[in-house]
Amino acid sequence: MAQPATGSQPDLIEFAPLAQSDLAAIYTYTAQQWGQAQADKYMKFLEEILLDLVSDPTQAALLTNPRGVTSHTAKRQGARHGHRMFFEQTEMGIYVLRILHTARNWREALPESIKRLNIKHQAARK
Repeated sequence: MAQPATGSQPDLIEFAPLAQSDLAAIYTYTAQQWGQAQADKYMKFLEEILLDLVSDPTQAALLTNPRGVTSHTAKRQGARHGHRMFFEQTEMGIYVLRILHTARNWREALPESIKRLNIKHQAARK
């Protein structure tokens, strides 16, 4: 899920450690509940959404707190819940901070550590 092979300059999706943990937990839970094939399909669905966000990040909502973070909800048609993706735009694509279930209170789940991670990532890019 890191780099699509299209175009002369690849779009890039980078994942914060918390986002990587989120994806692993989503995969594990989905595989336990509905089987590995469904977990693979759902990961592909999330990957397609993320690639769409790299191509057009304006389809997501810019949050005011934390500042500079954008949010997009990925939900399959007819599904009651889905996952909310939190990311920053970068020069080459997006930096995914978290991927949280829509039933979860994201304001509580985006702790101060995300803000620190956000600042640390920005400093590393300079």
